[in-house]
Amino acid sequence: MEFLKNVNKKTKVFLVLNLLFWLFYIILQIWITVTYRKSLPIALNFFDFIVLIAYFLISIYSFKKFIVLGDTKEKLQNAEDYNKSLKDMNDNVRCFKHDYNNTVTIISGFLKNNDLSGLKNYFYQLEKDCKSVNNLGILDPNVINNPRYISFDKF
Repeated sequence: MEFLKNVNKKTKVFLVLNLLFWLFYIILQIWITVTYRKSLPIALNFFDFIVLIAYFLISIYSFKKFIVLGDTKEKLQNAEDYNKSLKDMNDNVRCFKHDYNNTVTIISGFLKNNDLSGLKNYFYQLEKDCKSVNNLGILDPNVINNPRYISFDKF
């Protein structure tokens, strides 16, 4: 019963109740068969048990498909979450690329105009901005979720 390992509690309870109902019905059918064995034809009793077993097998098959469907829905949700993460990362890379291209263009402009003092000022401002961004390492989710993770080279 490999398909039952990832089943939620509600589905397991429903399956157990179905099994209990099935057992109750079997006991009831046995009692009816024993009580009325002389008045009911044996073919009717046999047909009744065949239908009952078919019902049970179809129920089990349906439960298995239901569980697989739930598993598939969960995997689909995980895939959608993963796609959203990839999209966010792609947007971040695009922003970085845009900023990088702007920085290279500005440096190129200073060099083309032979404005080394302007380049130095721009570089020092850029360096200051980089240091302030490096100080944001404390906002790293690994640090927030696990304070022992703190790496002092991020500060």
